[in-house]
Formats: sequence, structure tokens, C-alpha cells
Amino acid sequence: MGLDAAEVSLVERCMAEGTMPTLASLSTSGLMCRISSVADAFAGAVWPSFLYGVHPAKHGYCGGYPT
Repeated sequence: MGLDAAEVSLVERCMAEGTMPTLASLSTSGLMCRISSVADAFAGAVWPSFLYGVHPAKHGYCGGYPT
């Protein structure tokens, strides 16, 4: 699961306060990590980069269209 455009500090605070118990449970029983984003350079390339696990220069999708 990926949280798109979520403010990490707010999510972490809500998990700690108990207002997001399911996400808190998932984070302790699974894997939770922060990832670097390519959104500043290519907003349309964020999800293809996540899917393929490579920088937009490698997968060629910028703005939803292959380059």
C-alpha cells in the first residue's frame, strides 16, 4: 500500500495517538519506510517510478506518456 501525498509526520502522529489503528498495526507487523520522490522533477512519473523501482530516466514515463 502506498499513501500518495500523505504528510509523514501527521500519519506517524495519528498512528501513535491511536486514530489510525489499522495503519499502526500494519506498520508493526509489516514493513514501513519512507521513499524518495521524483515528484519535484516529474509529477507524472511518481507511480511509474514506484511500480518499476527505477528513476524516470530508466522507465521513460514522464507525465503519464512514454518518452
